[in-house]
Amino acid sequence: MRLCPLLSSGPQRRRLGAALYRGAGGGLGARAFADGIDAVYYVAQENYPIEFAEMEFGVEIERFDIHRDSGGPGRWRGGCGIVRDVRVLSDEAVLALRLDNSVQPAFGVNGGLSGRPGRVIVNPGMPDERSLATMSDGNALKKGDLLRIITPGGGGWGSPLDRPAEDVLADVLDGMVSPEAASTDYGVVVDGSVVDEGATVALRAAMPRPPEMFHRGRHYNAEDDRHD
Repeated sequence: MRLCPLLSSGPQRRRLGAALYRGAGGGLGARAFADGIDAVYYVAQENYPIEFAEMEFGVEIERFDIHRDSGGPGRWRGGCGIVRDVRVLSDEAVLALRLDNSVQPAFGVNGGLSGRPGRVIVNPGMPDERSLATMSDGNALKKGDLLRIITPGGGGWGSPLDRPAEDVLADVLDGMVSPEAASTDYGVVVDGSVVDEGATVALRAAMPRPPEMFHRGRHYNAEDDRHD
């Protein structure tokens, strides 16, 4: 992700052409033995301090949070992405975006479900709200605009019905999984800060276990994806 203000308004200097190049961490896919890593940065990127960006580049970081429910459900959960809100303080800015897995989410495998895709929104919840293409250049922003960057999560591995209920509860308490997703995706009924064990057993017994190997918005096998 690159954010390029045309006018910096840092307290120490004012200059034209200041360029902010910043990565936005996403979730890695689950492994056959462990959950995917949450909010991880690409090897060539760094999550440098918010204070530095605010001081130098004419922006204010208003939110830096986990993209809850973005990790693909599975026996091993996919890693979660992040949500970052950036307020433009300079007079104008031009934004270039390179955000993968936003149109096509990361695969779920062996009964796991795909990760949730990412989005980029300008002024969410406002009358002038608009979405930006996640592979695009030349997106014009103005002073006061709020840029919300929502990065995707990794795919899950194995059936989410096989994930221990206590692990699902820990994800709920940590803010990685919502109570609603715990029920609909994992079959785990969370009551406050505990698992309703009886309701969980009954719900899981009633939920299907699709036999297909892959999931990307739908369940399918490799041969279903081949065209002669």
